[in-house]
Amino acid sequence: MPDAAERPAWVTQVASQPSALVPALFADMLPSKAHNIMVFVSDMPGIQERYNALGTVSDDNWSLRVPPDFEAFYLRRVAENKALSLPYAILLALKARPGEVDQDLIRAMEVEVERPHAVGLTLLS
Repeated sequence: MPDAAERPAWVTQVASQPSALVPALFADMLPSKAHNIMVFVSDMPGIQERYNALGTVSDDNWSLRVPPDFEAFYLRRVAENKALSLPYAILLALKARPGEVDQDLIRAMEVEVERPHAVGLTLLS
């Protein structure tokens, strides 16, 4: 969760765009004592297509098709807030620990957050 000054705008954004909750939930996991955190492969790019049809036996079952232009696909979805942005989730986790994290690291992560959004927006136009 962002610091107190940024929190009202963040709450408004999450309330109006539920997809913004995904990186927040991921950020909430990062400072845990867990040794591993797993993200299911289809959750990262926000793929919602069904890949397992119960009771079906075929070559397509349990086969998730990743687009050939996956990088561009992913970056467009990040720009549209439809995919998990790891840099943004990490930034949220860092900002949730005021006084414990070096401000230079936070500024560096802010730059990293903007990079995939900028590339994705370019791909959308």
